[in-house]
Amino acid sequence: MRVGDLATLLGAEHAAFASLAPKLRAAVNHEMAEPDRALADGDEVAFLPPVAGGSGAAPRCTISERALDVGEVVARVVGPEAGGIVTDDVIRSLVVSHFLLGTAECMIINHTDCGLMRQREDELRKLVVERAGAESEAPARFFAFDDLDENVRRQMQKLRVHPWVPRELPVRGFVYDVKTGRLREVAA
Repeated sequence: MRVGDLATLLGAEHAAFASLAPKLRAAVNHEMAEPDRALADGDEVAFLPPVAGGSGAAPRCTISERALDVGEVVARVVGPEAGGIVTDDVIRSLVVSHFLLGTAECMIINHTDCGLMRQREDELRKLVVERAGAESEAPARFFAFDDLDENVRRQMQKLRVHPWVPRELPVRGFVYDVKTGRLREVAA
């Protein structure tokens, strides 16, 4: 059996899967896989939906009708403007994406070696004010943190409790390891 055969079988059994199948990417044993990849006993297969969330001048938010290439996802997770922080604008993007485009799942991805882990909120604000030479009302916070997994859980919770984010919308959190290239799911 191949990845594509498994997708066809799942689509025949689950209408919701069938409707998403053309937009999904597959991973076998934590590695991206094409539909013609042969499967062996014990292989772990994951089907990944289009990704949505985030915002910014160089958007870390991608609302997509097609499955994203893993390279695109990695570039958005580890770039200098990247961030897995749920802000008001992230919530706005997700709500619009879900209700207007049908986004069926949300992934929050933080990465190892994040610059915000090396700072305390008050120290970062002081550094920015000193170097910029001025105070500012916005941003009110930089969202510095010291525990990567706990930060992912906190961001997932922000979405799960928001009244405009449907309870049935899966919100999952991950940590991307910049050294190994592995994506690890964080338990809620």
